Amino acid sequence: MNIEKDFKNTLEKKDYVTYLLTTNNILLISPIIIISLLIAIIYSLVTSGFKIEIIIYTLPIVLFILSYIKMYKVISNTLKSQKELYELTITLTDNEYKDVTNGEHNSFAYSKAYCYKETKNYFYLHIDKNNALIIPKRKFNEDEIAKIRTTFSSKIRKENIITITSLLTTAIFIVLVALITISLFTV
Repeated sequence: MNIEKDFKNTLEKKDYVTYLLTTNNILLISPIIIISLLIAIIYSLVTSGFKIEIIIYTLPIVLFILSYIKMYKVISNTLKSQKELYELTITLTDNEYKDVTNGEHNSFAYSKAYCYKETKNYFYLHIDKNNALIIPKRKFNEDEIAKIRTTFSSKIRKENIITITSLLTTAIFIVLVALITISLFTV
């Protein structure tokens, strides 16, 4: 396999947002948690007045809002640095990912990859647990996508998007929100 594509002006803000949401499942359920906590806090304030516990219950809301601010900053910084890239060509071979950015050559051997993930619209070639090279499928035809999938699956460990850890984390947050909500309603 030797597939070369020009990715000039291909990666967009939605690509980075999709990546962050795919790798951070908690960000998907955060709005539900925030809304639940806000409803519980408002109900508690209306029915029993201000209590010190309400301050403690607002901390998760602040933490979730801070996580969204951090995500926005990461995306903004990435896009600012991307604007400086005039030329980007990606080549996928049997053994490595190569790119040429403004004449600078980089390569990454598949054997050093942490894992890869595939979604409907993307391949994510993870350099480590938290960082990945985003490869949008929209630049490839079906035959090329099949070749990439075959190469990645034979060379790199595939990680499912929904892992037991992410399911457990989500379940814990839902239980915590339920317990907080119940405790607020029973006050």
